[in-house]
Amino acid sequence: MDDYLSIVNESLVAMYKVRTDRGGWLDDDNDQGLVKTLEGIAGFGTVVGSLKDLREHVDPSYLFPSTLEDTWREDIDAILQVVDKLGYTPEPYLDEQLRTNGVDISRGVTDFTDTASYVLTGLVDVIRMYQTCLKKPVPRRADIDQQLRAAFDWLLDNAITKGNTCYWTWGGRKYALDVPSVYFTWSATVALSYVLQSSTEFPLKKKDVDRCRAALAGVANWLSGIVNPDLSVESGRKWQIVYPGIFDAEDKNRTNTLFIYAGSICHWLSQVDIEVPDQTATKIVRTLLYLYAEQEVDQLLVFESQGASHVVKFAKGVLTKQSDRVFYEDRSYEYLLLAVLSWYYSLTRGAGSKVNLGDGDLSDLEDFLDRTRARVIGDRSSSRKLWKGPKYQVYLTQRAIDAIVTYLCYVYPLKSGPMGSDTEKRIERAVGDAFCEMTEEMQTKLVELALTKYRSQVVVDGDAGEE
Repeated sequence: MDDYLSIVNESLVAMYKVRTDRGGWLDDDNDQGLVKTLEGIAGFGTVVGSLKDLREHVDPSYLFPSTLEDTWREDIDAILQVVDKLGYTPEPYLDEQLRTNGVDISRGVTDFTDTASYVLTGLVDVIRMYQTCLKKPVPRRADIDQQLRAAFDWLLDNAITKGNTCYWTWGGRKYALDVPSVYFTWSATVALSYVLQSSTEFPLKKKDVDRCRAALAGVANWLSGIVNPDLSVESGRKWQIVYPGIFDAEDKNRTNTLFIYAGSICHWLSQVDIEVPDQTATKIVRTLLYLYAEQEVDQLLVFESQGASHVVKFAKGVLTKQSDRVFYEDRSYEYLLLAVLSWYYSLTRGAGSKVNLGDGDLSDLEDFLDRTRARVIGDRSSSRKLWKGPKYQVYLTQRAIDAIVTYLCYVYPLKSGPMGSDTEKRIERAVGDAFCEMTEEMQTKLVELALTKYRSQVVVDGDAGEE
């Protein structure tokens, strides 16, 4: 098995062991809560959803680590119970801050975009886990389907549409201040793109698909409108994300990290064939590369020095204390960066690339990708097999696993070009058919030459059968 797949499997086994030993998704921070349970499930869901690609491009014999059915049943019961009672609560991450400010966790008031998004993807993951790995009927399927529908509708009902644009705030329309949030728009975009690609687990009617795609197309228009040239540097090298009220949604010190989420939005939109206009994806990656290249010492510090919280600002009169906002911590952007750079790397290879970079940028992209990958792997505890370092956090471990799997799906086939017997046979057949008039000796020599050349070069297409 590939070393990176071994890392993924070791970490999944370690996560699962902590889950069973502690009787729930408890890490070294906070208490157990709905979001943390869904984050734990997402760590497994990422791999289950990518099994086909991992076996096709990395290791045909890859086996998902075995898990126990009763544990997932407990999680299903817990998720359904909490959502039914409290809605899309942000517990355990914001409950203390909210209560300190006079707000009790309750359905409708503290419904959180991030939580609704996780409910949507998490329950799809549960269905896929039972169908693909456990190969058993999904327990409480009717209840799960009902909550999938509710989360899907909630996200679309609380999307804010203005003209041809669409975005999300941190929560529902009634209590969240109407200020666009890059992070929460990213969260909703991931969830909606995910379900559009999960028709087996969550089939949608055409009108629902059309409504969902219209919202995502609005996100593409919104994103292209907020990425503007940075006039303080040479034209065409750096852009900035600017829109009215941005600091009511994001930490004023984390404007650089917003480009990571923006790049991921482009990635998830591309998976459902929605392109962000005005070459926005190229502007985003050029900005990331500019920020990387301008650092003289540790190039990854450009993001470490940024703030680590998203702003959750309530409508006037909701919070009873002096402050009108609380802060939602997120320190996983370095791991998301690996996934974003992996996608961009795949776009720059082969004919018909949608992202055109100069030789210098291409070199920086490869270096940036390699350094980020090494950083993510290096952050894992060598003894506990979990992230980050000695302190285990569920959401960081889930994001790291997702980033490594994305790297394996997009980059590994291009850098490694693993040869399997099926690939070799396809090349042999293609050459033999094309030159059937040649002598047997000439065909043999040409096949040998083609195989030698194939093994020595980076695969540019990701599917050797197309070469």
